[in-house]
Amino acid sequence: MFIECEEFYETENAFLSKVVSLENINFSNKKLVVKAHEKEIYTLSNSLIEAVIHRDNSGEYPFSKVDFLSHKLQEIVFPEYVPKIYFGFFNNKSKPSFILERIALDNCHKAYNIKRQRHHIKNKKDYYFDEIFFKIEKENTIDALAEEHFTKVNKIQKDCEYFIDEYGIAFDHSHVNIAWKKNGEPISLEVHKCRRDYLFNYRKCFKYIDSMDNSKSREEGLRILKRIKQLI
Repeated sequence: MFIECEEFYETENAFLSKVVSLENINFSNKKLVVKAHEKEIYTLSNSLIEAVIHRDNSGEYPFSKVDFLSHKLQEIVFPEYVPKIYFGFFNNKSKPSFILERIALDNCHKAYNIKRQRHHIKNKKDYYFDEIFFKIEKENTIDALAEEHFTKVNKIQKDCEYFIDEYGIAFDHSHVNIAWKKNGEPISLEVHKCRRDYLFNYRKCFKYIDSMDNSKSREEGLRILKRIKQLI
């Protein structure tokens, strides 16, 4: 019943990586850098972050095993747009956690999120951000950078609106979740939400995966889709 793929395998309460050693992750030194709508983000190292689900800011989405799996589908369909996800832990069903690739944050992403976090904090919401982690050298550039980010994300939202029909899966391109690579391409920092119909359509995704020319990707994708169907 449990799934096993090339880079990860499933247990009763987790997905475990075959490419990153859990024993080498030092959780005792993790540092909280963001507390947002539904997740706390911790840095674990220069290459890994942990996203821990919380319910303090009206977060209601029921993160579970299917979200790890649909994130893995993103890695098959459009790996350039998402960080790799390595682990998912579900012992505590109300507070699951995920370990992902750490992405370097650009100044536009930082600026937009600084403004959003300050707005929530000013309005007495339980939000937090580490000012060193989000440091921008010139404070007086934040408004302009945030506006640039907003404009670029609006364009990406239009450019990628066909994804759900074409691939049956789309990355979350909300303004708070998009960062920018050095080549100008977007990357969505969010753990995928399989149960959002604007982000995942099983039938359309199955059709796309089943048509893939790369037999290895096709086989892996169909295996993941089968497990998602079992879980849902």
